[in-house]
Amino acid sequence: MRVTFFTAVINVDIGSISGRGDQISDELFITTDKDVLKDLLSSQTVDAIGDLEYEFLHTAPAIIYSRRDVPDNFEWFEYISRSMRIVKMFFNVMWLGKDNAANSELGFLSYSGGLIQQTHSTSIAVIYSLADGSRESVNFSRRELQEIRSY
Repeated sequence: MRVTFFTAVINVDIGSISGRGDQISDELFITTDKDVLKDLLSSQTVDAIGDLEYEFLHTAPAIIYSRRDVPDNFEWFEYISRSMRIVKMFFNVMWLGKDNAANSELGFLSYSGGLIQQTHSTSIAVIYSLADGSRESVNFSRRELQEIRSY
């Protein structure tokens, strides 16, 4: 079975990362290419997440996502939770590059379970900020993100 995880990245300005994007872990990619969303989100997924979340994804500076094959009996909650933990860990590592407030809110997992489209969401209640407590956008070049990934 094929599952799709995705979350919006906020409070960061990232240079252009087109196409599938850059790999940030064994299973996750980051991209600024909004055409990727067309491939990730079926009409049933858009119906499930709603127009507000769909628009939020389209206006976000970047998207982190994965598309993977999993066994039919996979544990969806463990999968989405692990994906969100990796996203948050990536934001923690971004601090090694420079002070920033990169963050995500909801993470989504979508897949077809038989004839039914399944969509789940979760979040991790961590809100990142700059060292002074503000949440202003900080610019990261693609090269800086590649260096951060090497950590």
